[in-house]
Amino acid sequence: MKKNLEIIFVRHGESYGNISSDNPDYHSEDPSLTEEGLRQSELLSKRFERGYIDRLFASPLMRAVQTARPTAEKLDLKIQLVPDLVEVGTKFSGTDFELLKRETPLVVSCDRYLSAESESGTETTAQSFARAQRCLDYLFSVSKDNERIMVVSHGTFLGYLIRCALGLGAEPTFRLQEDNSAITHIAFFADDTPKLKYANDTLHLR
Repeated sequence: MKKNLEIIFVRHGESYGNISSDNPDYHSEDPSLTEEGLRQSELLSKRFERGYIDRLFASPLMRAVQTARPTAEKLDLKIQLVPDLVEVGTKFSGTDFELLKRETPLVVSCDRYLSAESESGTETTAQSFARAQRCLDYLFSVSKDNERIMVVSHGTFLGYLIRCALGLGAEPTFRLQEDNSAITHIAFFADDTPKLKYANDTLHLR
């Protein structure tokens, strides 16, 4: 990964899977955003409306695409779907593409697919970490030098992505907090170690 690149990792906004189990979508593999989650996504887009994002990637689950949509619309960016970005334990590779296209016309598919282990929803820690590495390799392969990209994913899997990006290893020695709509910003350098600029930042929600 010898390239200068900045990655803005974002957890999706509040979804119906994040609130009371009394709601019908709580146990769904693909819950949508709540009204609060939609508000958080609008505030996220305002933080980046000056155009400091060159590419936008998202998990192909509804809550991630809905989170990315306001930013994509403000910056006139396509939302590039990466099935490898789905949450740990998800039993399918993403929402039906045509449904996502109707919801958000800016989405475009890519040729990356989940491993058989991921599709079964029974990933081990090592498999999740390997998927995170595969994601990072893909992001570096399709991005240009000195670009800044946004990646919208999910709380648990972002932990693997961030640990992998910082070279912390697969076995967790501490837990990374990722709140809804939180941002973790990491800068990568071709001739140096990655730099964690900030983590779990939610200042745009205040």
